[in-house]
Amino acid sequence: VVEMPYKPIEPSGYTLVVDVNSWRHDVVVGLITPRGRVAMVKRIRPNLRKVDVLYGQIVKVEGKLGVAKRLGLVAEVKRLRETAKRLRRKLYRYLRDFVNKSVHEVVTLALKFRAKIVIDDVIEESRRELLEERLPDGLSKLYLAYVRRFVDLLASQARWYGLPVEFKRLPSTICSACGARL
Repeated sequence: VVEMPYKPIEPSGYTLVVDVNSWRHDVVVGLITPRGRVAMVKRIRPNLRKVDVLYGQIVKVEGKLGVAKRLGLVAEVKRLRETAKRLRRKLYRYLRDFVNKSVHEVVTLALKFRAKIVIDDVIEESRRELLEERLPDGLSKLYLAYVRRFVDLLASQARWYGLPVEFKRLPSTICSACGARL
């Protein structure tokens, strides 16, 4: 366990807004000046084609693994199990590394401007829409897990450096006053 003396940073008036939906619809980071103008907008998304291809390879290898198990091919089962394990590790390593680098970029930007971080987190409706998007079950759950990891790591690192963090529902699709869909 590592402890760091907590010394909150006095915000300079800048606000770093992080709009989290899902990897398929980007995570958008916007820097707002003290006067309320948007100074910078950045979209964060992993290479989804790479993720989809790796996930497809894993599914294909696991299908072959099931056939080999039913046929009793011991050597083939061992080889296919190792291949599936290697591909899963590669996929998880890529997503974990992407999340770590993305969070580092966002926190570095917030530190540079001494900005308060406002996170517009994924709402339940967005999760349901992602699960209903006709993606394979494992792939949509993988996207959600790593988006959640992004949010948790961002909040954790921001607090570590003493940056103020606020979770707030920003009215991009739902009216904040009446709750109606915009």
